[in-house]
Amino acid sequence: MFRKFCSRYVCSCFISVLAIAMFSSFAKAAPVTFTVTVSDVGDALFQVDWPLAEKYSEMKKNADPLYLARSLSDVSAWHGVEQMKGEFVDSLQSFKASMTQRSYATVARPGKWQIDMRGEDMSLINISENVATFGSALVSGQDAVSVIARLVLPEGSSRIHFDEAAQRLTYDCVPQLATNADGDVEVLLDAKEKVMSSLAKVYGEEDFDSFWVARTQVLNSSNHTLQNLRIRHRVAGLSSWSGWKKHRIVYPGQTVVEPFFPVFDVEELSKFTDTRVAMVEVEYRYEIDGKTVTDSDSRKIKVLSRNEALWASRRPEDRLDWTDHYDNTPMVISAFCNSNDPVVQEIAGAVSRINGGIPQASDEGAIGFLRAFWRFLEMNRVAYQSPAVGADAFDRNLQHVKYPRDVIRNRAGTCVDLAILWASVAKAVGLQAYVLVVPQHAFPVVRLPSGELCPIESTLILHQDFETARQSGIKSYRIADGQLTTDTNGNPIAHAGKVIDSDINAMQSKGVHCLDLPLVADGYLLRLGYKIELPSTNRDSSRSADDSAQENRQSDSDERLEEIRQVSKLVGKWVRDGDSGENFIHLHSNGTVTIAASGKPKLDGTWTADRSTIETSFGDKLPYELQDDNKLVLSINRDHVVFHRVATERLQPDFEHRGATG
Repeated sequence: MFRKFCSRYVCSCFISVLAIAMFSSFAKAAPVTFTVTVSDVGDALFQVDWPLAEKYSEMKKNADPLYLARSLSDVSAWHGVEQMKGEFVDSLQSFKASMTQRSYATVARPGKWQIDMRGEDMSLINISENVATFGSALVSGQDAVSVIARLVLPEGSSRIHFDEAAQRLTYDCVPQLATNADGDVEVLLDAKEKVMSSLAKVYGEEDFDSFWVARTQVLNSSNHTLQNLRIRHRVAGLSSWSGWKKHRIVYPGQTVVEPFFPVFDVEELSKFTDTRVAMVEVEYRYEIDGKTVTDSDSRKIKVLSRNEALWASRRPEDRLDWTDHYDNTPMVISAFCNSNDPVVQEIAGAVSRINGGIPQASDEGAIGFLRAFWRFLEMNRVAYQSPAVGADAFDRNLQHVKYPRDVIRNRAGTCVDLAILWASVAKAVGLQAYVLVVPQHAFPVVRLPSGELCPIESTLILHQDFETARQSGIKSYRIADGQLTTDTNGNPIAHAGKVIDSDINAMQSKGVHCLDLPLVADGYLLRLGYKIELPSTNRDSSRSADDSAQENRQSDSDERLEEIRQVSKLVGKWVRDGDSGENFIHLHSNGTVTIAASGKPKLDGTWTADRSTIETSFGDKLPYELQDDNKLVLSINRDHVVFHRVATERLQPDFEHRGATG
């Protein structure tokens, strides 16, 4: 928790640019010190002392002390946190925070306690009596901040041991049992009000601890010790029961907190096109004073449609800073970016072949691809549209978001929809993509092969050319990054330096994945009436040339479009006539090819084609004749070999109803 708190505030762009600007001064300051005092029943009092040195005045002026203190509790989002305080101490020029956390230490077996420190990345310095001291360093560039953490265990604790491999601290301690307690055993079920279908694959991952769906807290206020406590949860109809979480013993005065990270039925949630009500249920049992107690409880939650995004995790009254309104953003946007969607792959393959370059090979190739994609959207009249608020009229935090295929099907998208589309297509061709969210706006950023960033103001589509959109994107990026803080009249830009960066590659590598959307047939773009044109090398868009040149280009474009339409008919799996299926060639819409011959290993490569020849990355140049949509004749070693198309999956009749409604 100690290291995560510092890195969350100092290094994370999700908090503020101010913190990063402060970082260089911390190397000269005293260490950030955490003191964690653990009670004999496992609860903990956290105290933070953060020396700010010459940055104290600036920090005090710009930062909310409660916001800083709360950052501490964000690490273990499902724990019970109480009595949170934060204050700036002028006499010491430091920030101090404190809070209590229930069930910080848990019972491994009677008399043996454990503290899970996974993710802290702390090194043990020493153990002296009942105090274990840890250290770490946060590094940014050439600067570093020292972190010291002191775990003060209950008096009389013994056999204190830190398992570095497991990142677990254990110790022996027998609590001082209260004999005059007259309370009862309290069991409290807490559940999130809303759950996003779009993050169905995320909720089951306990590493994403802020995405718990429910938690059950058991407080033993009696003077009896509980034996064999067992707790399990489910979302009725949408997840199976979780495994039993078992606690052999719960001492008087001890609290147990168990979170619920459901493994949802992803296939079922993928079908949700509207919000539904579900029940979170808990079952528990324990033994007390020779009796067995068994009971259950439930809470109602809303499961949002697959297109509904909840940007904030906190209730409106608990949001302290503008970032509180968007703290879910990196997860949500990364879950909507789907570079593996066949529709996105089809777009990426078509634009790559038309552009002719390799996007990931050079900056020129990448810019050429992005410019060609802009032209593709222009030609097919894909437009920017104003956002619509979600079904809950009282929650401005809820927004309908489209998957890339929805934007293509509807030919329109909001700023975030278009940014997600751009990021998905860029990632599909091997480019690193980001979506930057600033107050009330979002735009895509693509990292070029050289490492330079290419921001794009994607909402200018149909209004400006690509170069103008790129320059506008650069300006937006400079404002977001805090490089540009005043307008042309010298007035301060209110939102300068405020940005949330959604690193799509990083989030997806951590396990944030898109829903499995309904399958579509090859040739989806042509079925929607999309046109594909080869852009001229000496222009950015058609509106930059005179009428005569426009007519000539249009003629060339029509011929190229006819060629593209013919080539698109090659997409699919072709099996040699008279063959049971062992010999085939599969031409994929994303430009890859699979070739199989009986008795030989399959070959995977890439392909291109014109009106007469198919060329593969294996060095083959195969003249062909497409006699109809289902018969392909290839000239192989001067022999004419006939292939027939294997029946492909068609769009299902109810596809329009199962798609997005935005």
